[in-house]
Amino acid sequence: MESQVLDMQGVEKLKGKDNFELSKFQITILLEEKNVHTVVNGTTKKPEDAKELKEWKRRDAVGKRILTTTIEKGLLTHLMSCSSSFEMWEKLTGIFGKNTAEQKCQLMREFFELKYEKGTQMMAHISRIENIYHKLKCIDTSVNEEMLLSKVLSTLPERLQMFVTAWEMTASVDKTYSNFLSKLLAEEN
Repeated sequence: MESQVLDMQGVEKLKGKDNFELSKFQITILLEEKNVHTVVNGTTKKPEDAKELKEWKRRDAVGKRILTTTIEKGLLTHLMSCSSSFEMWEKLTGIFGKNTAEQKCQLMREFFELKYEKGTQMMAHISRIENIYHKLKCIDTSVNEEMLLSKVLSTLPERLQMFVTAWEMTASVDKTYSNFLSKLLAEEN
């Protein structure tokens, strides 16, 4: 039988709404690694067959263990009444992952109002924009890579205006975000 030792190093514990998307991403990777993601997300239903039920219960227990060890202790009370890892996952996403109009509005405002802060390293600045972009994508907001690229371009400091001009003259076929990023970072170094 495969060892069920969990390597939690580097996994940020779920604290609340502020880090839910990051925690959800990391937890999902752990669930997939241990081959229990489909039990936790409800895709694999509880079977009737005794042999299959035993394996499902084992996978469900692994899912419960991952979920209960990747959240802050204070949040465990939300999960204590849950009888399956699927119920736990649903409870956590219901509490912290709501796709409300208010969340979308707040993230959109952050995205559009974000400006470059003098002295900030370029990669840190870009990471802030990408983080908001990915949060928006996770809650089904209509944002695309072109918007991300435009946002980064519009926030670049004055010292990179020649780079912006050169980028604007780049052939359309070469105007991908990854190409932009590699050229920008090369310009910075």
